[in-house]
Amino acid sequence: GFRVGVSDSQYDTWTGSAGNVISDDVIAYAGGRTNQISYTFAGGNGFSAMVGLEQGGSDHLIEDYMPHVVAGVKFEQAWGGISAVAAYDSVVEEFAGKVRLDVKFTDTVSAFVMGGYQSNEDDLDVVSEGGNYYGSWEGDYAIWGGISAKVSEKATVNAQAAYEEAGTFAAALNVNYEIVPGFVITPEVNYASFDESRGSGDDAFTGIVRFQRNF
Repeated sequence: GFRVGVSDSQYDTWTGSAGNVISDDVIAYAGGRTNQISYTFAGGNGFSAMVGLEQGGSDHLIEDYMPHVVAGVKFEQAWGGISAVAAYDSVVEEFAGKVRLDVKFTDTVSAFVMGGYQSNEDDLDVVSEGGNYYGSWEGDYAIWGGISAKVSEKATVNAQAAYEEAGTFAAALNVNYEIVPGFVITPEVNYASFDESRGSGDDAFTGIVRFQRNF
C-alpha cells in the first residue's frame, strides 16, 4: 500500500533500524525524518518490495525537482528474514545500500547482522554537501550485529556491536526488565573506541537508564 507523510526514512525502517539497544546509532545507519511517499507491494510467501521518493532531512533537503529515491526488497519466514535497501541521494548524486540478515534461533533467542556500503564517501564534492544522506556512517562501509535473549518472563538481555571503516567501534549491553505489565526499566552500558578522524582517538564508557510506561 501507499505511505505518505513525515516519518523516519524508509532507508532506516525497511531494514528495521539496528538492534534493541538504546544507543544503537553511535555508528549511524540512516538519515533522519523526512517528507516521503512510498509504495509497498506484499507478494505473499513472506516476500515484499518497496519503492519511495523522499525530500531528505532538514539539513539535507533536495535542491530541485529530483527527489531522493529509495527501493527495497524483503523475505521473511518463521526462521527470520533477509532484507535489502538501496538509495540514491540526488543532492550529492551518490548511492548507498544495506543488507540485513535476521535469525530466530529459538522462541527466546534471536540475532541479526547488517552491512552497509556507500559510494565515493570521501569525494570532496560529497563532503562539501554534508555527506550522503543515506550513508550516514563514516567511511565506505559499516557493519552492525546484535543478539537478544529472553532470560526470564520479565527480563530480556540485548547486546550490539558496530564498526565503520573510519575506525570507530561501538558496543552496548542492556537488560529490558518489565517490573509490572506496561512498565519497563532498561539499564544500559556503552563503550566506544574512536579513531582520530572522529576526535582524540580515546575510548569512552557511558551508562543510561530508561523508564518506559506503555498505555
